[in-house]
Amino acid sequence: MIIGGRTSEINKYKNKLTRKNVIFTGYIENSKVPLYLRCADLLVMPYQRKVVTIDGCSPMKVFEYLASGSYIIAPIFPSFYEVMKDFEGVTFYEPENKTKFIFEIDKILSYPNSLRFHDRFDKLDIYSWQNRAKNLLNIYFQFFELD
Repeated sequence: MIIGGRTSEINKYKNKLTRKNVIFTGYIENSKVPLYLRCADLLVMPYQRKVVTIDGCSPMKVFEYLASGSYIIAPIFPSFYEVMKDFEGVTFYEPENKTKFIFEIDKILSYPNSLRFHDRFDKLDIYSWQNRAKNLLNIYFQFFELD
């Protein structure tokens, strides 16, 4: 299942398919995204280096994918790796190496036990908005020596 995409993009890729087992949803409501993510066996982050800010970004998708509990295959960009390296059920790949990318997906899918639910909520808590705000306030109070 491929979630998102403009109608023109969806039609372009649908026409290239040789198999009938691929579903394109188009855009879905944000509130429904977690349901779709949790239903997936494997979540793929197909980012490439051609995105100028990729080495410094931390897309919301990283956290949405981690919270879903589904297995993830992600590019080994510094910002992704830093957040995801200590979580179970995550495999990294070199983004420009299509052969290795396909190999990693095949390897993951050949071990169905790896696709089980991965409970990551305890480790994700440090990235919550509440913890981020608390850390910023601590820095602020330390900087201005306020108590």
